[in-house]
Amino acid sequence: MTHANGRQESTVVFIDLAEQTRFLGQVAPTLESLRSKVEQVRAGKIAKPVRELAPVAVRAQELATRCTQHLADLSTSQYALMKDGHENLAELAEVSAQVSLAAAMCTLAIHTRTEVLLYEDADETPQASRRILNDAAERMNASAKAYRTLAQRLSRRLASTAAQREDQQLIDRALANPPATTTPATAARTAANGPCPTPPHPAQPRQEHTDRDRHPERDNTRRSVRHRTAPSGHRQPPALSAAQEAALRAAERSEMTITGGKPYDRIQPQAPALTAATSAHNHRPRSH
Repeated sequence: MTHANGRQESTVVFIDLAEQTRFLGQVAPTLESLRSKVEQVRAGKIAKPVRELAPVAVRAQELATRCTQHLADLSTSQYALMKDGHENLAELAEVSAQVSLAAAMCTLAIHTRTEVLLYEDADETPQASRRILNDAAERMNASAKAYRTLAQRLSRRLASTAAQREDQQLIDRALANPPATTTPATAARTAANGPCPTPPHPAQPRQEHTDRDRHPERDNTRRSVRHRTAPSGHRQPPALSAAQEAALRAAERSEMTITGGKPYDRIQPQAPALTAATSAHNHRPRSH
C-alpha cells in the first residue's frame, strides 16, 4: 500500500504455515532419492549419458523451481516477522541455491560425457562426469539435512503455545510500525523540490608575494637608508669614463700596460744599442 506522501508499506500475506512445514519436510526425502540415483549413474560407465542422466536432471530442476517459489512465498508472509524469521529465510535461500546448483550439475555431467562426439581433444573417459556427479550428490545430501532441520524448527515453533504467543506479538508490533520505504518516484520528486545546492567556490590560485612585492616603497626606503649609513671605507668606486673603459679592454687584450694607474702602450723589448765606448771597452785587451 502506498500513502499520499509517497511512502510504501510492505504487505504481509498470511499463509498456512502448517502447509509450508509439510513442504519443507518433503524436500529432504526427495533430495535423498535424487542423490541415490546420481550415485548409481556415477558408479557405472555412463555409456548412455542422456538416457541415464536426463531424467535425474529434470526432476532436480523441477524441485529447484519449487524450492525457489517456496522461498518467495515465505519471504512475504508472517514467517519473516516471527522470531529469527530473517535468519531462517537467509538459511533457506542458501539451501535453495544449493539445490539449483546440484540440478545444473546433473545437466553439465551429460555435456562432459558427450563432448567427445564434438571435440577431438575431449576426454573419452567418464572421469569428468563422475567428478561433477560426485559434487552434485554432496550438495544434495547437505541440502536434505538443512531442509529437515528447517522443517523441524518450524514444526516445534507451531506446536508451542508460548512460541505462538511470542510470534503473534512480534507480528502485531511489526504491523503497527511498518518499515517505510521510499519509491524511486518519491525520491526524484524530493530531489526536485529540495533546495538547490550551492556550487562550491572555485579554489583561488595561491599567490606567494615577497615583502618587496607588497611594499615596494619600503624597499626603496631601506636601500636609501643603507646607502646613507654605509661606512665610508666601503663606498662604491666611481663609474669609469669611456676612455678608461677602452683602456681596460685594451689591457685585457694585452695591448697596453697599466703603470701607476695610467695606461701606456706596451713597448716591445729591444736589445740595447752598443755605443762606441762600450764596444771599445769590451774589446780592450786585458793586461796580464
